[in-house]
Amino acid sequence: MARVGASLVLVVMLVGCSSVIQKEGPLDAGTAVISCEELLPGPPGTPVSVPGAWPWPKDEIWADAQPLVDNEGHVLQRVRKQLQTTLNVWNPGGALLASTTVPVEQTPQFSLASGFLAVEEQDAPPPPSFDLLLFEPDGGTHATPTKEGSPLVVQDPRGGVVALSLTSGELTAFDDLLQARWSVQIPIPLGLAFLREHTTVGVDVSGHVLILFWTMDIPGPLGGVWVTADGEVRPSFVAGVADPSELLSLEPDARGGLFVRTTRCTGHCVKGWSGRFGALSTAHEQPPGWRVDLVGLDTRLIRGGAGYAVIGGEPTCLSGCPVPPFAMCQIAVFAVDGTRCGVIDFADALRGAPVPPFGRSAVLANAGSGRPECSASLDVGLDGTVTAVVSAQLVQVPCDPESTFCADIVDWFPAYFR
Repeated sequence: MARVGASLVLVVMLVGCSSVIQKEGPLDAGTAVISCEELLPGPPGTPVSVPGAWPWPKDEIWADAQPLVDNEGHVLQRVRKQLQTTLNVWNPGGALLASTTVPVEQTPQFSLASGFLAVEEQDAPPPPSFDLLLFEPDGGTHATPTKEGSPLVVQDPRGGVVALSLTSGELTAFDDLLQARWSVQIPIPLGLAFLREHTTVGVDVSGHVLILFWTMDIPGPLGGVWVTADGEVRPSFVAGVADPSELLSLEPDARGGLFVRTTRCTGHCVKGWSGRFGALSTAHEQPPGWRVDLVGLDTRLIRGGAGYAVIGGEPTCLSGCPVPPFAMCQIAVFAVDGTRCGVIDFADALRGAPVPPFGRSAVLANAGSGRPECSASLDVGLDGTVTAVVSAQLVQVPCDPESTFCADIVDWFPAYFR
């Protein structure tokens, strides 16, 4: 894998209590395709909360911290207990639509246009197989026919998902209703199988699919193959040099093509942006400087792919790493050309949200103990909804010793970046 030789320079921005949104100029030369005024929403208002829905007995139940949001604004919260998961679905305004309990292997991991998707794997009896299971907002379900092999499934920015059978090499693109758009056969490396830890798949904004793979546990060639949006398999190519100590992932560039993200774990994990492939291109480019600067931070497409939301967070290394440019409870907005439009602070809105029976102030007080003022975990759903979770587990503080319950606070700001 080609390495980026430029040093990382992070811009630190402080947001004052009285300023919810601060606008800035471009980091790199260029003009945003859509203006920052169009990309930036107004200040966040009062979020939707679901009082009393989140406590669980100590040492018995844990929650997948971040809810999923489909493109209609339905919010899914997943709570696991032992080998089962309870799925609660709310409409954008916080009314409960459905609640059901499923085996843990049917826990949804993806959002669709309307509903949520689980990848159900069966390892026994051999050979392995899988199917995709759609959970509709009203509690209905729909499954695809079973396919052979172990799956690698990724989101399609246009809607739906793409699934690669690591065993057979069959690649299938599904729409939001889980109808197959097309299915093709990918040449399997060495005639054996794709290895899960040595394979990554990405889909760009036009629906073109890139598969990167390598076959050895020592540094060696990184293979690549493109499949066009209509299912044409392009010739394989050498995409770079693979380092088995790194994990690769692919995320869509709003302009087309895919960014390469590298995760290296040596005691702790550090994520960085290490490359880019243009749409259907075999050339491994260096990523733009503004993207390199977002070390350790997650990005989401917003406004129909007209820009990016960059989720704030803490440094990903334990010492000696740059301070991230945005703190927890903040989301930065970037135009597609690298213009940093501004940073939105959700802390005040979260503090002012309705208080659940188990006490928002106590959890927020614990969250801020010896840590940043606000330690909520933010994300952006398919429809632009911003979700926020503050959890005793998330911020690594003990539960209330006088209580038999731990508590999550889960809020959302409907369609905020739509």
